[in-house]
Amino acid sequence: MKKHRQLTLYHAKHKPASVLFVLLLSLSAPSAGSETESSARIDKACGTLRSIARMYLAFGECQKGLSMAEQALDLARRSNAGPLELSRCLSDAGWLNRIVGKLSVAEQQYKESLEIKERIEGKDHPHFAYNLRNLATVYMQQYRYQKASELIERSLDIMLQYHEQDDQVIGPFLADLAKVMMAQGKFKQAEDTYKRARMLIENSYGPEHLYTASFLVDLADLYVSQKRPDEAEALVEQAQKILQQTNTSDSCYIVDVRRIQAKICLARNDYDAAEKLALQALKKVREDLGSGHTSCGEILSFLVELQIAKGSYTKAERTSRQAVSVFRDSLGREHVRTAIAMHVLAKTLICRRQHEQAHDVCIEALSILQNASELRHPAIIEIHRTLDRLSYHSDDSDTVSLHQPLRQ
Repeated sequence: MKKHRQLTLYHAKHKPASVLFVLLLSLSAPSAGSETESSARIDKACGTLRSIARMYLAFGECQKGLSMAEQALDLARRSNAGPLELSRCLSDAGWLNRIVGKLSVAEQQYKESLEIKERIEGKDHPHFAYNLRNLATVYMQQYRYQKASELIERSLDIMLQYHEQDDQVIGPFLADLAKVMMAQGKFKQAEDTYKRARMLIENSYGPEHLYTASFLVDLADLYVSQKRPDEAEALVEQAQKILQQTNTSDSCYIVDVRRIQAKICLARNDYDAAEKLALQALKKVREDLGSGHTSCGEILSFLVELQIAKGSYTKAERTSRQAVSVFRDSLGREHVRTAIAMHVLAKTLICRRQHEQAHDVCIEALSILQNASELRHPAIIEIHRTLDRLSYHSDDSDTVSLHQPLRQ
């Protein structure tokens, strides 16, 4: 069985063109079968392509996986595949487009898949819930946390109509909900929800599954945010062991491991180790997903924080401008995440005593956030604090401290 799986993975990874040729040849062959048989044959071919795409994803080769998923979707559209198979193709393509950072494309594909699911199976079907959860992951990556939270809670409500709260299938929904809670700063609720999810996920996927590794890294990220680096380190080591056992230590999955390891080092004031790990993560993202991926912006933002802590203010400003450029190009000038990156840039300008520029950048960032849909974003308060600090400085004063208390 293991040998057969290895051969299957080898052909999927190294000979996808030959697999695709055989599929297309079988579709073009004359058939005396009924229209139903022809449709079933097309659905099967699309399903095979989607399986190859998922195998690539399992190896961490996201771009190759996306190529196969897009071929499956193209085949489904051209050959009039059944609506449910078309929905599956849209969903798989959306998943991979999200991973590589094509968020607007992923959003549209998930929405089209949802429309099909709603028309055929209804809004209260588990398949509809899974697609809602998928769309929520796109909103998460777009930093639209309120919409993501609403969709995940809605999808969880649907699933609980069919399953008990401690059913293993509920685990990933809880994990995604916890991730949104953490992004919103609800650390205690996030930890409680993560704990509920952990037992279900480890029982369902097993302690050596890639999804388990990804979950452990997310939980470690929460612990770092709570200033619990030792607990975070233990989880990351467990995740890294899973990557080694599954031969994916050099895949895109290692990026999040390196990113959290860097955060742990920063929490321990080990700046050199933190920088080395962050640069490793940045290099991997650029190689696999491109320099314009939002993950590059996040790692660059972390490097800015690190460089400020080291007192490398000129370097921090340069890195901060790169981060702003990534978010502006990938998400848009008026996006909330772009505004947050601009606020970080303002902090680097303050460190370099360029107070007038810092003030202008803060005002622009504040305008973006106030025009955004989520008007209560915590970054608004942070920018007001920075402006408050700037309002009390004089041109010949020392650098405005980024950590000084606000004047009442």
